[in-house]
Amino acid sequence: MPNSCSKCTKPIPAGSSPISCYKCRGNFHPVCVNVAKKDQEYLSETNAKWVCPSCTTSGRLLRSGSTSTDARSTSPSSPSVSATNDPITIVHFNALMEQMRAMNAGLERVGKRVDDLFTKLDICTATLNEHSSTLAAHESSIQACKSDISCLQDAHTSLSNNITSIAEKMENVESTLSLTRKDVPADDFPEILDRVKKSFNLIITNLPEREDNNDLPVVGEIVDLISANSSRYLTNTMRIQSKDKRKPRWTKLTFSNPEIASTILRNKTSLQGNQKYHNIRIQDDKTRAQISTLNAAREELKRRQDLGDTDITIKYIKGTPTVVSLPPGRKNEDSKN
Repeated sequence: MPNSCSKCTKPIPAGSSPISCYKCRGNFHPVCVNVAKKDQEYLSETNAKWVCPSCTTSGRLLRSGSTSTDARSTSPSSPSVSATNDPITIVHFNALMEQMRAMNAGLERVGKRVDDLFTKLDICTATLNEHSSTLAAHESSIQACKSDISCLQDAHTSLSNNITSIAEKMENVESTLSLTRKDVPADDFPEILDRVKKSFNLIITNLPEREDNNDLPVVGEIVDLISANSSRYLTNTMRIQSKDKRKPRWTKLTFSNPEIASTILRNKTSLQGNQKYHNIRIQDDKTRAQISTLNAAREELKRRQDLGDTDITIKYIKGTPTVVSLPPGRKNEDSKN
């Protein structure tokens, strides 16, 4: 009979690995007797003896039947059947021992792995502690960096504000230069610079002098009456000698923005209706060249008036004082400012 499976009776292909029963010597397909490949490899490596399910069941029945028969029919003098002589029990015992040895070996490997894991865990813990110390050290550095960044942000904000202020001042200077250059030769740089410097100033006349020499409160009130909140741009007041020593000295005002000085100068006539300050006169701070030009215009005005031309006055045209005719219906107003 060809080599076939004792369970399914089908042939066992050549070259395959059947499993053999230690008791009945039958060969089986491993799948027919539910033997996994790893179990078959284990039996092969350990030379353990395997008993098929049929022989195992038969052995159990035989042991059960023999025990009952011996209990009923044997006499006390008859020798009892020893379980240790049963080859099925020895086979299973050997198999169990092999399994236990394999389990012990596996447990030893697991124990070794656990020891390795604990060693690695200790290494990881030490590394983590080291990193924690490093992070703690970096934390102080990070806080210092945050503080530095905050200071830099404040400095950047301050710098931006300063740049904006400088840009505004540059615009004011350019505006002032555009006015001063109208009647000044392009190569007369000293005159241009002098006019730019004096564009921040105004001159107040007829302001009574105070015993404490502190004109700032009164001057601040006057400029605010002309242009609201202009006094906050007022940086300095100073008394200068007037031409007529019998009158109060002139008061020179200096502003941080020439536009404020220009605004006050344009709206100075608003003081004429003020009972308290109606005698106050305000004029620009002229350079020597501007004073010379104005004096020449006044002389021209007087000369023409002496000749009978009374309907004339002095008017600034493109920054230059010029004698012009008065509009019809207006009286002669010779401004000496």
